[in-house]
Amino acid sequence: MVIISAFLLALCLALQSSAATVDPKTGITFETFRATNGYTFGLAVPPTPTTDFIGQLVVPTPSAGYGGISLGGEMTNSLLIVAWTNANTIRSSFRFATTHAPPTVYTSRPSLQLSPITNGTYINSTHFSYTFLCTSCITNDSLTFSPNASTISLGWARSTNAVNNAGSATGATFQFHNVGQAIYTLNLTAAKNANYSTWATWAVKPVVLTG
Repeated sequence: MVIISAFLLALCLALQSSAATVDPKTGITFETFRATNGYTFGLAVPPTPTTDFIGQLVVPTPSAGYGGISLGGEMTNSLLIVAWTNANTIRSSFRFATTHAPPTVYTSRPSLQLSPITNGTYINSTHFSYTFLCTSCITNDSLTFSPNASTISLGWARSTNAVNNAGSATGATFQFHNVGQAIYTLNLTAAKNANYSTWATWAVKPVVLTG
């Protein structure tokens, strides 16, 4: 019984879910997952979700490395978002992997877009925060998740390994997520908010840096 109880406790911790938080910089209410290593990801959607959401990824600094989001839960065959710092700026891009190997730039759906929300995007002495509007990111298939779901499975990954070619959103390459990774449950129903349409107007057009 002790072994079974310990297993169930570990399983519950592994499948920990999200909770509501209000971001002090933007005032946006996110349904947020927090990992024990300081990684957090929050999500907000309109009362009737369609294709877009607002996300906020927070990753501890100072260190090289990156934070990653899987919008389908698994690393493979899911839409991935990776963010990292380069000097005093935050870079991000969509990625995709069919195997457990460094993901490549995802270009199969040109309508996908990451647009930062400036007052929630910054770097300080303890972490970086990337707050963004994700356009066309709810695909209602295996690539991400359904807008009609009450709960969704997402994945997180974090690495302190240096990003190669970090100044380029499309040319950057990534090493293994040595800090950790896992799948978790996020309450999509709780992420709905009537103020979403106002928050979404704060997003600015992204600048894609290649090279």
